[in-house]
Amino acid sequence: MEGEKKALALTSYFVSIPPARQSVALIVFFGLFFGMLLSLAQSKTDFYSMVNSVGAGLFALSVPALICAALFFLLRKRIYFRRIAFLSLVSLVLYGVFYLLSAAVQPTSQQLSSSILVVGYGIVFILWFLTSKFAFGLPRTAFVFSILQLLFNALFALSVTQISLAADPLSSLLKFYFASFVFLAALYMLFFLLNAPMKRNLGLSSMDALSMFFAQWFYGSRQLEGAFEEIGEQISTFVHVAGWKTSAGTCLFVFPYVHFGPFGNLGGSQLPSRISAALAHEGEAFVFHPTVTHDFNPVSAQEAQKAVDASKAAASMLKYSGAKGFVSSAKYGSVSAHCIGANNCSLVSYSRAPLTTEDVDFSIGLALMQCISKYCKNATVIDQHNAETGDVSTVGSGNPISFEMLAATERLFEKMHPRSGLQIGWSSSFFPSPSIGSNGIKAASIKHSKGISSLLLFDANGAVPAFRGQLIGELEAAAKDAGYKGVCV
Repeated sequence: MEGEKKALALTSYFVSIPPARQSVALIVFFGLFFGMLLSLAQSKTDFYSMVNSVGAGLFALSVPALICAALFFLLRKRIYFRRIAFLSLVSLVLYGVFYLLSAAVQPTSQQLSSSILVVGYGIVFILWFLTSKFAFGLPRTAFVFSILQLLFNALFALSVTQISLAADPLSSLLKFYFASFVFLAALYMLFFLLNAPMKRNLGLSSMDALSMFFAQWFYGSRQLEGAFEEIGEQISTFVHVAGWKTSAGTCLFVFPYVHFGPFGNLGGSQLPSRISAALAHEGEAFVFHPTVTHDFNPVSAQEAQKAVDASKAAASMLKYSGAKGFVSSAKYGSVSAHCIGANNCSLVSYSRAPLTTEDVDFSIGLALMQCISKYCKNATVIDQHNAETGDVSTVGSGNPISFEMLAATERLFEKMHPRSGLQIGWSSSFFPSPSIGSNGIKAASIKHSKGISSLLLFDANGAVPAFRGQLIGELEAAAKDAGYKGVCV
């Protein structure tokens, strides 16, 4: 369970930004709240002073925060208002905290009180600069946005009597900017030190890479593809395609031996849906996760298209004959191997669920296919990728798991399996979801001499064991309700 929590932590962090309405409401609330606290910090507890301070908090904190969010959204409409409103909310909280600290020490040291405000403005300036540059993908206007938000907040804050400085407003504003520029200079020195190793080894700045990463994640930018193409390597790989033809149509099992990555819409990240769309005229395409790691990520959409073209070429060469075969499974150690044998072909999939079932190195996949080829003419292997716990990242050469996979394969074929006629049925579902890709969910059931075996294929990643267990339970219940017995999932 602890591993599952770690595996889901990053996703949970990135989807936790509240809706825009909630951020706006919190901006108003915290403006009133910090105004009240400011009155208490200054020991002004009478009703008139409290009301005056609450109004000052709303004016000095909430109003500039809302203006910044609205203005910057109008200037850069591609930025979701939800994100920029949340940034304004975080900035307001930081300003409020520093205003309180400044007010608390003001009776004993006016100079320290002013210094706290100067530091606070510098920190918020850096927050806006970093967020605008990297998260919002605005490298050219990040500096301007940061200066403007500081100006708005300073003008409103210095207009209320509850926030006082030792110097006049103009001098205070200059101090705020001076502190911000000092922080910015220190930040660029840090960037220089962080960038140097990556820039020297790969010719790509780590800060630029981070900026392009967020630009892709939030806005679908493809700038990273150009950087990936410069540092990528050429590989040779292959695509396997198996077909099932029935009176209801044609079903294709496609196995492109490249990785579905790196992420978002870059390279081969949307490869399953692209292959399915390219093969739509041939039939329903099930695109499986092959035994490859992130080393086999296509670096650009152009490179990924090669896998699409290879899939189309392979599908066009299929020749069909009556299917006779078997479905079997075997287990060795932590690895379960499942085989669908049809005529002279075998598809073997591997899982360690509920233990981590993650990427398997290409060389191990080749070794497994070589092992299977002793028993049939054509062999294809995949990892089921159906259990994410965060314990294992990849199965590489020499990993004990790879030897368990080989042993499970040998056990799978150690005895002859009676062959019988095979029947297949399939279905698919497509729906908008933040967790499921555009290729949706596909299901297939194969009827054989021992019963019915079913599979569910998701255009997704990171399925935790609890989710897998729930799916299996619902599938078994559905089969039972339909009157089927001996269903193997």
